[in-house]
This record gives sequence, structure tokens and C-alpha cells, in this order.
Amino acid sequence: MPEIINGATIEVVSDYEALSQTAAQWVLSKIAQTPKASLLVPTGTTPEGLYALLAEQPADTFEGVTFFNLDEYCEPDGENGYRLLDREDDRSYRYYMTHHILGSLPTIRSFFPEIENIDRPGSYDKLIEENGGIDLVINSMGEDGHVFGFNIPGSASDSVTRLIQLNESTRAVNEGLTGTTIPTHAISTGIATGLAAREVITILSGVRKADILRRAVWDDISTAIPATVLRQHPNHTFIVDEAAASKL
Repeated sequence: MPEIINGATIEVVSDYEALSQTAAQWVLSKIAQTPKASLLVPTGTTPEGLYALLAEQPADTFEGVTFFNLDEYCEPDGENGYRLLDREDDRSYRYYMTHHILGSLPTIRSFFPEIENIDRPGSYDKLIEENGGIDLVINSMGEDGHVFGFNIPGSASDSVTRLIQLNESTRAVNEGLTGTTIPTHAISTGIATGLAAREVITILSGVRKADILRRAVWDDISTAIPATVLRQHPNHTFIVDEAAASKL
């Protein structure tokens, strides 16, 4: 059962498998309660188990469901310009989502933040609003506390979808996890994008997330640790395994 620690609702489960199962049940319950649910969804290693479980469901379970992805990598393209990674590029999040879930569940309608958000920040947010807003965010958290995509330290609480230059620590971690060269920039939803959702869960696994979870729960709310802002959301739950919770 969840417990409240310093204003944060936290559900601790035994291990990564239990984390994935708990998150999957959360998503399926939300879809059952809200048949045309809109979800803001992540990529990375943490949600892979969740997506594997969801991909086993009958396709009609997700009829009418919409996925809005949190972010997509981009790279310089000519003088002062950028382009999204090709969807066939195995570093791209379009590729990731197709491989892990969308290819198995074609009934899901999906969107990714587009390059237009560089010149018109928040264009993606307007698209989300036009579709009724987000019912559930599946959020994760970087070791530097970035949340709702790539909102790295220093990101404003009122930030919307925009171009972000990734910091070296984030790139180094992602390169270590994927074994590939990570682009220097991304189009990412903002902190305000995530906080506008009706419900948020943050899934964390492993001892490498223990320090940042402790800081997210106990540090003062500030842009230095963007994850601290999660404590301001009225309907947010951390779902973490015992290793991630080991320093609480």
C-alpha cells in the first residue's frame, strides 16, 4: 500500500518485475475507467517491462487510447536548424515505441513532439489541450532529477514543449545504457506540460535511482532538482522498487 513521506505518495514494490506489473495494472485500470484515455508516455529502460506487459493485451483494449510521447531527439541540420531523428534510426523514440509497443498495438493513436516546437514553443501542448488534456502521465526520472522528458536542472516550472540542449551527465548515462552516441538536443515536453495532467505516476527501479529519489522527496522544491516539483501535483504517486527506495 502507498505511504506518505514528506508529502510524497510512494508505493514500494519488491523488484523490477513487480514494478512493471503494478504500473501495467495502473495503466489498464485507467483505460478501463476512461475508454478514450490520453496518456503522456516515456521511453528508456525503466518502462520496457511495462510496455512488454501492455503489448500482450488484446489490441481492442486500446481502442480509442492516445499516446503522447514526452520527447524525441533532434540534431543540427544546416545553419541554425535542427531535424528530428529519422523514425528508422534505432536511437529515435519513434523507433523505440514502435519496437516496444506500438507495433503490437496498432489501435493506439500516437503523437510525438515535432520540430515546430522550436519556433513555436508549446505547439504540442496546444495539440494536447485540443484533444482533451492528459489523463495519466507515466513519468520517469533521470539521475540528475530531470522529469517529464528532458527537463534538466534549471528548467522552469512553467516550461512547455521546446528545444532542449541535453547536459553531459544525461548523455553519458544514456550512452552507457544504450551503447550508442546520444544526440545533443531533443524536443521535450515541459514541466508545466506534465503538471497539467490529471494524474501522474513516476516509476523508478534500481539502486542507481536511490539518491535522486531521496532528493526528490526530501530536498526543497526548486529548479535545481526538477523532480521535487512532483510533490506539488495533487494526484501523483511514486511507484518504486526496494532498491530505488533504499535511501529514503
